[in-house]
Amino acid sequence: MRKAISLSALMSRYRGVMMGICALMILFFHDWVITVSEFPVIGAIEGFLKTRGYYGVDVFFLLSGMGLSYAMRKETSVRRFYLRRLRRVYVPFLEVLLLKALLEKWSLGTILARALCVEVFSRGIYSFLWFVPVILWLYLLYPLLHRMLDGSRNDDVLLAGMIGCVFLLEGVCIARVHTDYHGLLFRFPTFLIGVWIGRRSQKKPITCTAWQYALLLTALAAAYIACGYLRRVKGVVIMEGVQLTAFALLFAFAVGGVCAWIDAQKCRIMRLGQWGIRLLALCGTFTLELYAVQEFYWFAAGPLEGRMTYLQTNLLCMLLFPLAAYLLSRVNRAILYRGEAGVANPN
Repeated sequence: MRKAISLSALMSRYRGVMMGICALMILFFHDWVITVSEFPVIGAIEGFLKTRGYYGVDVFFLLSGMGLSYAMRKETSVRRFYLRRLRRVYVPFLEVLLLKALLEKWSLGTILARALCVEVFSRGIYSFLWFVPVILWLYLLYPLLHRMLDGSRNDDVLLAGMIGCVFLLEGVCIARVHTDYHGLLFRFPTFLIGVWIGRRSQKKPITCTAWQYALLLTALAAAYIACGYLRRVKGVVIMEGVQLTAFALLFAFAVGGVCAWIDAQKCRIMRLGQWGIRLLALCGTFTLELYAVQEFYWFAAGPLEGRMTYLQTNLLCMLLFPLAAYLLSRVNRAILYRGEAGVANPN
């Protein structure tokens, strides 16, 4: 294949597909009950996949960084930038928070700490829906980062320096910071790399030849495996940050390539794959709602325990929760974006 492959175009075109897959990965990671007692072989496969479902969060950090770099260019003001992201991200988060608080009778202090997105500073990745508070803080700070990069002589060098500093900071802080916060530290480089990809692709598409694309995927896969070995076997904890970044990039480039190949096929047998791509892209439009409503999994699954098998309960909830998330997203958009034509999915 001689035609150049545009990596940035693949990520932009199939961003919704990637988000849809990752949202389902996270749902699977949190709520799927392993069916070992029913199907030992399937249970082993489930266990392998379930332990890796959290990687979807890292892809979200990568895509969020990339998406923000585009969004900031399009917005007419910082105020509008904040408004769009608050109503798209914070509203579903707040809806679920208030309903969960009512069902579980949280104290006023707990509600405020979570609603103000400050609990994440005391509990790390074990705070309520921790990804949302973290990404909201990144949204809050992004206009400052954007201004710094625009005002620099070479934003590529500045971003590379910032990424290097974050990795260095991880090395210094890893032994001093509680493990609850490692999951936050390790994900900031991925977000910054996403910002770099977005800014770089707006200047000039990031392209490569077919063999360079294959080499890139191989190198990222090797980095992921090597970092996993160093982290688990050799105890080099800081390698987790590099591993998460390698996975996010490998996932994005590989999924984009596979989707582009499926879409390019004209035979009828590929129609199913093309419909699958469109369904996943639809899931990508309500990922925030899907991430939020999974908090009610055990409220739904609890009454089914003993009445249905684990597999039946899993399949039923995996059908109902995306449906509930879709309906919530449609209601919120109808209310929040009333009168706004052609509203895209804000980052």
